[in-house]
Amino acid sequence: SEILGDYSSEYNEAFTITASADDSKSGVYSVELKYRNKESESDDWSDWLTYGSPITIEPYEWEFETTASGYYQVVSVAKDKADNEETASSNRAIEFKFDMVPPSLDSADLITSENVIPKVKITVSDDLELDTLYYSYNQSEWFEMEDNINDNTFTTTWTMDDDDWSDMIGGDSKKLYFKIVDSCRNEYISTAEESLLIVKGENASSYYIDVSDFSEWHWDNKFTISVRFPEELNVKSVTLYYKYSKNNKDWPENYTVYDNK
Repeated sequence: SEILGDYSSEYNEAFTITASADDSKSGVYSVELKYRNKESESDDWSDWLTYGSPITIEPYEWEFETTASGYYQVVSVAKDKADNEETASSNRAIEFKFDMVPPSLDSADLITSENVIPKVKITVSDDLELDTLYYSYNQSEWFEMEDNINDNTFTTTWTMDDDDWSDMIGGDSKKLYFKIVDSCRNEYISTAEESLLIVKGENASSYYIDVSDFSEWHWDNKFTISVRFPEELNVKSVTLYYKYSKNNKDWPENYTVYDNK
């Protein structure tokens, strides 16, 4: 026997598997569908199990569906009227991921005040494997945050783009939404209740200094600091000052000039 047709490498809903069988001597008595699975790629395969009931009359078709997300191998096994039966073998099997369960938004917490550029700590998860994370203002357009996550849990910090923050004036607000997509294309979009209200305070400064590079891992000790100013200002030069302490306790009284641009 053999499974007929072409199949996808991933499914998030029930689909039909069709097999054919032939026996030139005693004839085909029945065809079974066997499967084995595992929860992750690194796990060992389970033993072969029977899916549904044996079929004795063509067409040999099964509607495959399961609530157990994971990796699957599926093969047809025929028995003839002389009671001879094929052996289930991965060499004849089709292989795919199956997941009908959408990912979830576990937490999304605003960790800054309304007077500074907004940051949100977000944790998402999936019962099988996460793929892509997006954000949107008022669900008008989706922007990719992270791709090829390839894990079942993921925590990251979203920071509003400098230009988006600069475009807001004091008192403006936006609703922030997240969309999560898993490796089988199931989606979860945060609800209106889960959306975060981003407000730019009336006293928010138009000046912005970005020192986020200090929180990133580096091969060397070189870091980038960037500064933004309101467009209406005619800035001629910018000077960077610093203080240094060996123990984070004893600091000099005065700042030292690092550079002028």
